[in-house]
Amino acid sequence: MAIQYDSGGITLTLTAEEDLSAKQYYILKQGAADLGCALADAATDNPVGILTNKPSASGQAASVIAAGVTQVVAGAAITRGALLKNDGGGKVITAAVGSGDNFATIGKALQSASGDGMVITALINCLDSGNRES
Repeated sequence: MAIQYDSGGITLTLTAEEDLSAKQYYILKQGAADLGCALADAATDNPVGILTNKPSASGQAASVIAAGVTQVVAGAAITRGALLKNDGGGKVITAAVGSGDNFATIGKALQSASGDGMVITALINCLDSGNRES
């Protein structure tokens, strides 16, 4: 079971630029507008944080954790302690360090995931998560 901690992390309130009601605990990127956000739907998107609420329409407030401990949705099996990246659909997967892939790491898994769709707890840091080669 994933645990949501109040870790004193950095939480932002941004404006959803789409319906994100089914994307709680997914990775978000900055949107097209100032202070906007959208689903990080490409593996090379520069993440802004993890969505913690369920805004159901464009223009609604999105609560986003940029740094701290939060829940995330896994896109595959993950081993506790693994570095995490975006799977290209807003879920987290293991960052294959040394693979030469261009990706932005977003944090570290504090729990293991047995497979796609499992919610786990992770330590997130999207404050300086620019794309880089592993």
